[in-house]
Amino acid sequence: MKKLLIGVVLTAALLAGCNRSAPKTLATQGIPLDSAQVELPKVQTWFVTPALQQLIDSALQRQPDYLSNLATLQQARAELMARKYGLLPALDVFGGRGLRRFGEYTMDGVGNFDTNFSPNIRPDQRMPNPLPDYQLSARLSWELDVWGRLSSLKRAAAKRYLATEAGLHWQKTLLVAEIATTYYELRTLNEIQTIVKQNETLQLGGLNLVKIKLEAGRVTALAVQQFEAQLAETQALFHALEGDKLRAANRLNLQMGQVQGPFSDSLLGTDLTFETLPFSTVPAKALLARPDVKAAALQLEAAGADVKAAEAAFFPQLVLGPEIGFQSFNPAQWLSPASLAWNLVGGITAPVFARGNLRADLKRAQVQQTQAFQAYRKAALTAYTELLDALQQDRQLALQLEAKQRQVSSLKEGVKSATELFAAGYATYLEVVLAQNNVLAAEIQLAQVRLQRKLNQVQLYRALGGGW
Repeated sequence: MKKLLIGVVLTAALLAGCNRSAPKTLATQGIPLDSAQVELPKVQTWFVTPALQQLIDSALQRQPDYLSNLATLQQARAELMARKYGLLPALDVFGGRGLRRFGEYTMDGVGNFDTNFSPNIRPDQRMPNPLPDYQLSARLSWELDVWGRLSSLKRAAAKRYLATEAGLHWQKTLLVAEIATTYYELRTLNEIQTIVKQNETLQLGGLNLVKIKLEAGRVTALAVQQFEAQLAETQALFHALEGDKLRAANRLNLQMGQVQGPFSDSLLGTDLTFETLPFSTVPAKALLARPDVKAAALQLEAAGADVKAAEAAFFPQLVLGPEIGFQSFNPAQWLSPASLAWNLVGGITAPVFARGNLRADLKRAQVQQTQAFQAYRKAALTAYTELLDALQQDRQLALQLEAKQRQVSSLKEGVKSATELFAAGYATYLEVVLAQNNVLAAEIQLAQVRLQRKLNQVQLYRALGGGW
């Protein structure tokens, strides 16, 4: 029944106009109407680099936002325990000693004085003045959940606890995605730096060649100046990339909840791998399994339980309050069977003048239920859009990456050809400069496209809700 309810609400969330025709709507949205299970991607299999896994594990132990949400989960657990105990009777144990003096011209004073002369009492039953009072009793208070108010409050607390747990899972997913994003950006910056350094070596070779030709009188000083300017620009780019790496490393330390940590280029790896996607369209099961959607669904169920509890508050409440214990003014007889006393109290209370407040509570609960539904609808729509976008972009980025690889390969051959032709006098120095600039730009673009695809797969991990 619960799965059916979630499915119905999810279908409604995917409709812009709240159309209830589920099969038709799902088909038009591109969601397959199958019941195949979707396994969430695991950190260990999705992010295989050991250094990245170590960063993730370290962040989960010290990141402030995550630890704060962990405390929120403990708070929700405590609220659930409180609601569970609310269904049980409350037992209070009371022990005390009192001393009371009765005035001579009061009803109690005259009555007690006269009672002491009664032949119907024993000597040990005569009451002194002041009169001591020794008491040890157990008091029970129990509200019978006739209309289900307490059960509804307990169900709301249970749903909110589960929603908080799902929210914590979602927070872990976001944290992993953030750290992976920064890690891959840092890795790509390092890769581009390597590319720039390699091209610097290539350009330095071209500069030495043109200097030789200048000495031979085959080129002018302008050619040397062009090669020197090109080399200086490449060296400036290398230092700019170093600054970007420092900023990325600082951002990574912040995400991990630490001031500064050692980070070596050797931890960045040398290659990026891409996951094979298990599906090409958005599975409905993937949306239902995403933690933020689950949390929104549970919050919606909790809001519904709050409405039922607010409705039940209008009905009379049945409360039992029995009490049993020992009471005596004679300390010698305090804990004897003769001092045993008990009182059985039961009552029904019904709101009369507080119905305005109860109506306000009910209206507030109904509004919160509406807000919870809209939040769930937004979560489902966002999850669908993010997952669809990540799937579409992965296909396009794969094709773009393949084309860029062909471009770089051709341009590298072009640099070799231009250099050989220039050495033989069949090409100008400008053709060599242009060829070298083109290959540098293309290699940087290739690294950036590779990064975009990897970040898109990080986004896909996030859109699926992640796993552990």
